[in-house]
Amino acid sequence: MEVFIKGFLGVFLFATITWLSVGVISAEVDSSQARNFMDNAKETIAESHFSPAAVQEATQVAKENGYQLDITLYEKGVGEHTVSNGASGSGTVGDTAKVECAQLSMKYQYSIPILGVRSEHVVRGYVN
Repeated sequence: MEVFIKGFLGVFLFATITWLSVGVISAEVDSSQARNFMDNAKETIAESHFSPAAVQEATQVAKENGYQLDITLYEKGVGEHTVSNGASGSGTVGDTAKVECAQLSMKYQYSIPILGVRSEHVVRGYVN
């Protein structure tokens, strides 16, 4: 009887640790995908020299992936203009001929459903 209890306890602990590990690894994979998306968006915008099409495409793809991406374009002598797929910003790009740099701020959900952990993380990036 003692061997049966020890065996059951061992299997139970192994299953619990495996279950928790899968949840944590899944959350880290989601976080890694968000950071990779941000890196790709920065690269695309930089290579296109702040093209309105590239900025608009980045916000649309972010929305499709479940991210909230705000892009603030800083124009020489004019000020700033925010393009967003979320609640703030206008959502339109306009003329980007005088844009010197951009700040990208992306919000995404970080969750470990197994533990009931859910929070919103923010990734920021800059393009010169």
